[in-house]
Amino acid sequence: MTRRTLSHHIILPPFDDGLPDTVSRISQAVFGSAEPHRIRWRLTHMPDASVLAVRDGEQMVAFKAGYAVSDTKYYSWLGGVLPDYRRRGLASALMERQHAWLRARGYGMVETATNQDNRAMAAANLKHGFLIAGTRRNPDNTQILFLKALDAQETDP
Repeated sequence: MTRRTLSHHIILPPFDDGLPDTVSRISQAVFGSAEPHRIRWRLTHMPDASVLAVRDGEQMVAFKAGYAVSDTKYYSWLGGVLPDYRRRGLASALMERQHAWLRARGYGMVETATNQDNRAMAAANLKHGFLIAGTRRNPDNTQILFLKALDAQETDP
């Protein structure tokens, strides 16, 4: 199979009506579930929402979405890479681009959470300079909370 060049984009509001459905479709493929109404609501209502996307031609194959939780802190909320596109460094590239974009916008901190059984995401967060900040118990799982200071002089790995 010949690999085509993948393009990276940042998508900012107002979002195209189809974006939440695309994010939901990838979430379904990655996590086995998606909540389209929740995705649509957060992308529409949360402050300074963004979606960093990787496309193969016209098809979105990976994304990283987030929103502001304060003037200086951003929540990296949801992301995923379609199975056929894994092991190419896309998740790391999206994280690095998101952090650079956040620094440029004046954010000093980024936070995220992952389910405690998602070892790959926990390892990726630690690799990219996040520190474990605690846990959050939900009715159906426990999440590990991560925080990272976004030093203006920092360069991502």
